[in-house]
Amino acid sequence: MKDKIKAHVFTLPRPFAIPFFGSAILLGAVLAGGINANAWLALIAGLLVMAGGHSFNSFLDYSWTGLDKGKVEDRSAEKDYCGGQNIIEAGIVTPREVAFNALAWYLLSAVPINLSGLYCWLADNHCLDSGYAGDLLVFLGQV
Repeated sequence: MKDKIKAHVFTLPRPFAIPFFGSAILLGAVLAGGINANAWLALIAGLLVMAGGHSFNSFLDYSWTGLDKGKVEDRSAEKDYCGGQNIIEAGIVTPREVAFNALAWYLLSAVPINLSGLYCWLADNHCLDSGYAGDLLVFLGQV
């Protein structure tokens, strides 16, 4: 059970990437006019979408493309910095659990995305809230 929790919270979402994604999101906010409430909502949403994308990528590499199935020498190259790519093959989690993990991160990201859209609407900024497009990027990258 401890290994499953660790896999779902620390391995699949790959939190080591938070400084890279977070700094890019905040830099974009600064370039767009400054840090405000919407920038912090974008940061939270972006990090949750990142976690979902990483989890979904693990699911797709195993279940759809088969890159992480089979003998060790037939799988995609293990990356020392990540470790999430072969936890399904190792039996720590099932493909179904990984898919639900990704969907949970995406559902969590809907909260700040919708709050950001509401903030824009209330501020009468007429901004386009394209947060859900990020949820599709991982899937489109696999096609």
